[in-house]
Amino acid sequence: MEKFYELLKEYIAEQGVPIYQIAKETGINRTLIQNVISGKKKFPKGRLNALLNSTYFTAEQIKSLCDAFFKEEYDEEKPAFFDYCNYCLNTKFTEDLQKNVHISLGEYKNDATFLNGKKDILSAIYTTVNSSENSIFISDFDFNQTEINRIVYNACKSKKFNEFYHYTKYTDNEKDNVQIIFNSIAYAKEDCITYINDRKDFSLLFPEFIMCGDSTVMYDSEVENGIIIKNAELCDYIIHMNEKVRLNAKADVAVFHNAFEYMYHLDVISDKKEYSNIISFDNHICSVGVNREIIDDIATDQIKSTAQVFQQLEAHFDLLIESPQDNIDSMVISYEGLMDFVNTGKIYDFPSGLAKNLKPKHRADILSAILKTCSNVFISNPKYTTFDEIHLNAEACKNQLLISYSKDDNNSELDLGIQVVFISENTELIESFSSYLKYTMLSEKTFTAEYSKKFIQKQIEILQAE
Repeated sequence: MEKFYELLKEYIAEQGVPIYQIAKETGINRTLIQNVISGKKKFPKGRLNALLNSTYFTAEQIKSLCDAFFKEEYDEEKPAFFDYCNYCLNTKFTEDLQKNVHISLGEYKNDATFLNGKKDILSAIYTTVNSSENSIFISDFDFNQTEINRIVYNACKSKKFNEFYHYTKYTDNEKDNVQIIFNSIAYAKEDCITYINDRKDFSLLFPEFIMCGDSTVMYDSEVENGIIIKNAELCDYIIHMNEKVRLNAKADVAVFHNAFEYMYHLDVISDKKEYSNIISFDNHICSVGVNREIIDDIATDQIKSTAQVFQQLEAHFDLLIESPQDNIDSMVISYEGLMDFVNTGKIYDFPSGLAKNLKPKHRADILSAILKTCSNVFISNPKYTTFDEIHLNAEACKNQLLISYSKDDNNSELDLGIQVVFISENTELIESFSSYLKYTMLSEKTFTAEYSKKFIQKQIEILQAE
């Protein structure tokens, strides 16, 4: 693997650009660049973003420079982990999850049928989850098994299960853990909760299993050998064991169909938060800088006409007003989320049944508050990455990782939406996701803080002029 300084030297030569020009555009000391490409000094992490946002390198060269830098900064696997996080923060993650698995239904006339090979096991799982209606689903399947994950997820979307219990555990693999986080959120949108449990407590013949209806499919971790058993007593045993397993399990994800319960949950979480060194990724603009005038402006007439409900809304915003938001250290705002807010004034934290879109003046006020309360604001660069999952935000501080999803539910008479919250105090998860958020601020994925601030200020001026 070529080192960062070797690639930088090679690309400068290939592009035929004088070092003094790079120094002039980026503000990076010319002598420092010369010392870096000669291998005498390490390139400073805080200046990487400026270098990668210069106009002198191709997209392929920028990607190679970024990967080389972070492999040296962390390890060989880190760039792939960062790319996977980018993927999870896009709608493509859910689109891939809900792809159909082309497998046929099986016929299982015997009480027990041995399964040889992945195709047989997938067919047994597909048959089991799709042949039952309003059943209890219990499993410890691995999210890493893509086809199994898709079969189960699509069954969840089709509302096949009356009760859903899925158990998994975090590992020392960062990618696997992020996969658990975002799959848990995706399943929670369908009212199916994943539980974290470090022990295998079901004591079955194979390490992994799926029980649904009157059938149980068990298989090995490689999905090569397994068995499907149609036995009510075995299912009763698993259901009985499930009650014990749940006592030792916890759910890091919660789903709400009532925005007030969601707001109360966030208020409780905020009370436990350490307001220092907060870094966040906002795929939509949050209600930073909210004030009384804005509260009165966004509340719908239906909410205002119900005094008790309006008081709940005010109480939540009172906590926001009083919270120490000036300790947000760094914030990445997706370009897509920023422009959506500028154009519509939609605050996705609150469904349309509670809140109207903001007027241009108040959109400008919110953006001004962001620039005031955040030490560093970065806008994602759509040239290099797309963050189009507008409904998703993430935040990490010293003792919490919080990822929230909020979307309107247009099927309800009073639209209180659906909200999903993932919250964890797991130190490894916090450090892992924090490293990703810091990476986005340093890499080509975002514009420089200076340019981002100017861009947001320009949007403020446009809104104020309307």
